[in-house]
Amino acid sequence: MATPAVSKTVTVEMDTTQTPAEAGLIRPDINKSIQDEVAKKIKSRFMAVDTVSGTAQMFDTQNYHSGVDYTAGGQLVPRWVAANEANIIAKRMKGYFKPSEISSQFKDITMGNMTLMVRESGKDREHQAEVETLNRNWESKVNSQTKPNQGTGLGEFEVTKQKAIRG
Repeated sequence: MATPAVSKTVTVEMDTTQTPAEAGLIRPDINKSIQDEVAKKIKSRFMAVDTVSGTAQMFDTQNYHSGVDYTAGGQLVPRWVAANEANIIAKRMKGYFKPSEISSQFKDITMGNMTLMVRESGKDREHQAEVETLNRNWESKVNSQTKPNQGTGLGEFEVTKQKAIRG
């Protein structure tokens, strides 16, 4: 014979007059000590990257001349380029220079077939804005040529209806 199910109701009374901090659920002294500890480690460069390995290590300028900032506090944008004359001339036309041409404290860095060149950050922003404008113009041109009943095309491919009849 099966026993009937028993139903019980439990009521819990909560004291709503205390805040969570007063009730001991939040300890502001611990949170304050955590904030202080994290701030101390951030200021002491504890969280900075100590070592870099692999390909990234080869292109890290700190490995060649420690303590020298090749961005000059964000005024310059570094770029590694192929070290052939034609490519260097093309980069010079785009506003890049070898680091030693910018400051006597910079040393030129060549690693394998790559050399470091730098450009003003203002020119770099102008270049990015120009590229984005050209891209938007191209996309709007392609979108205007796409017929709505064909859906969106891929730009360099044209969507055509199938001509062969199967049957």
